[in-house]
Amino acid sequence: MNTYRLFLVAFFILCLASGADQKTASAEDWRSADHSKFDASRVIHISPSVVHVRQRVILSEEALSKLRKDRAHDYSNYSHTINMKRINCRKRTIGAAGSTDYDTRGGVIQSFDEKTKLNNIQMLPVVRCSDGDAFIQAVCEYVKKVPAKKLKREGSRPFQPHSCSP
Repeated sequence: MNTYRLFLVAFFILCLASGADQKTASAEDWRSADHSKFDASRVIHISPSVVHVRQRVILSEEALSKLRKDRAHDYSNYSHTINMKRINCRKRTIGAAGSTDYDTRGGVIQSFDEKTKLNNIQMLPVVRCSDGDAFIQAVCEYVKKVPAKKLKREGSRPFQPHSCSP
């Protein structure tokens, strides 16, 4: 009987360990946001209407051509860019907190990190119906559906999506 119990305990531990590996392997949850994606698994609530989010984009051939001409960094094996963005859903503004360009092997080509305090990120209004507006709309609709636990909502207006069709 002891061998049977030992087997069950070992099997249970093995199942837990294999489940933990699967969870860490799929930690990112990239959601479409027009011409880019955002990582829904890492949305950070700064306040009821302000979030910090990772954005995944692929630079255009025109932008890559300019970067390749600069020759300060090797963009021959460019894969994608991860931008750190702060979004104010109520005011419909966006700010850049950092950016990292990656190659096809996952190595960093170039990285920019806003050295100012996170509270001093320059927030800019977004043009209605632009790519930035579509990104804000996708993130804010997601945040509206999945609110942070016990997040204070005092003094904030809810996010109101809009349509870009005439």
